[in-house]
Amino acid sequence: MTLMAIIFSAESAEHDDFQEKKVNQEARAEISRLNPELLFGSFAFRPLNNRAYREYLKNKKIWFGRSFEPWPIPANPSWRENPFSDRTWLMKYHSLQWLYSPAHAYLETGQNDYLYEIIYYIFSWIRSHPISKHSEKEMAWHDGATVRRTHLLVYLYHKILKEKLTTAQTRIYIKSLSKHGDHLERLVNKSDWKGHNHNLMHSRALYDLAVAFPQLPKST
Repeated sequence: MTLMAIIFSAESAEHDDFQEKKVNQEARAEISRLNPELLFGSFAFRPLNNRAYREYLKNKKIWFGRSFEPWPIPANPSWRENPFSDRTWLMKYHSLQWLYSPAHAYLETGQNDYLYEIIYYIFSWIRSHPISKHSEKEMAWHDGATVRRTHLLVYLYHKILKEKLTTAQTRIYIKSLSKHGDHLERLVNKSDWKGHNHNLMHSRALYDLAVAFPQLPKST
């Protein structure tokens, strides 16, 4: 099965469950006017370093720094992978920030293979991760992973994906972002995070989400 066939077969199954309200014309206009470079996520839009970029482009491997060896990205990830049995590696894996490498490559070359990879891995992650206690233990909804992934999903949507996703894909994408917002809101309101630098991180991610997707019920 081709990469795009996998994407479209998966999205059709989820589409029926999605009951999000239609985006009104005013919200659409706000979204179309948004300059993604004014989002906090724009500051993170870079590969980890030149080696990480090369490892992805040449070897389809992700590399999170000297503590870990480059690791081949599975064609069909279970999202339970943890080759180094390390929480930090797992948090970075679930942050999806390694997708900045194919995003840069797509913007530089215009090759659709990179675009398809971004869409495929994002939707693979979305399908596999409803919010639950189990997935929090896997670091999928760790606060650091959630913040970084929210910035990435918001920024890439406006930078690359807005005109590339189908209507069904867009609905699934925004539904997932709404879940991210709910989780971040819970983190912001946790008393043990009050006055903590992570609380600022949670707030910045919520800001990007609310400004970039004004149609979400809680964006105001």
